[in-house]
Amino acid sequence: MVVGLSAAALQGAPVVTEDIDLWFDNLSDPKLMQALVKIGAAYIPPFGYNPPMLGGPGSEPFDVVIRMSGLGEFADEWKRALEIKVGKLKLKVMPLERILASKQAANHSYDEYYRRNQDGTISTTNGAESFFSLLKRGVYGSWHHVSREHLPKYANEFAFRWGTSKLTDGARNCHATAANVQKGKAGRRQRTKIRQELSGASF
Repeated sequence: MVVGLSAAALQGAPVVTEDIDLWFDNLSDPKLMQALVKIGAAYIPPFGYNPPMLGGPGSEPFDVVIRMSGLGEFADEWKRALEIKVGKLKLKVMPLERILASKQAANHSYDEYYRRNQDGTISTTNGAESFFSLLKRGVYGSWHHVSREHLPKYANEFAFRWGTSKLTDGARNCHATAANVQKGKAGRRQRTKIRQELSGASF
């Protein structure tokens, strides 16, 4: 069953998410394993502090949900699920009111979904959850384990990726280069040159 913000978006809610949260009744179901093989993905069981997840190139947007706060068992919620047609598929989707009930039970009050900052920008829990999802996917998919000592370095790398996500690869590379050039007069000249190239270049 599709749950979370992706389910809300399918019902017309004004939200954006990079993930598709899936709640399964039985993660060891052979049909699930067959479907995962077809899309080039695999089920990774929980280990240590890591929750169950999907891995492999076909698993990119999908996250496994093991419970929904404040809601009934899977079978009860399945009966309430909506059936929404997406292309040729008919998906079981958690109703919006159940998603909101779960968010409230998880202590996400309505007022906590966004905050207007002093500089006029808006911070949203949606944005924070998307950033954390990007970081989590990088850790699980690339490094598999991150020590507490080096976590800030990994977080900084993903903060850079997040902050430059709307740039092309060439522009992002220029930003990274500009951040690493030497200080002083030579550094200022180099940064000015990079900025001029950025303003007139199409990547």
